[in-house]
Amino acid sequence: MPVQLLSNSISGLPNRSLPEILLGLVSQFPDRAKLSKGPAVLAAIRRDHEAIEGAIEEEQRSERAADRLYWAPLKKELEQLRISRELSEPRVDKPT
Repeated sequence: MPVQLLSNSISGLPNRSLPEILLGLVSQFPDRAKLSKGPAVLAAIRRDHEAIEGAIEEEQRSERAADRLYWAPLKKELEQLRISRELSEPRVDKPT
């Protein structure tokens, strides 16, 4: 689905909660929703508000954990590069 078509179909997003947006999208695009295996979308198809919120919270926790795992070695590498650069540069004392 083209992004423009999707963005036109869900105007007014800032005033709606994520579960409300998901329910609206499932209503607007039922055939596409039925193709999903995502727990939040499946809960939206059932119109189970509690399950939608729980699934969204779980997905957010999972994504945050995956982000931490992804970024941890990169942050460590950047820190090592910074330290290495600081050690290799001549120190210039600032006049007081």
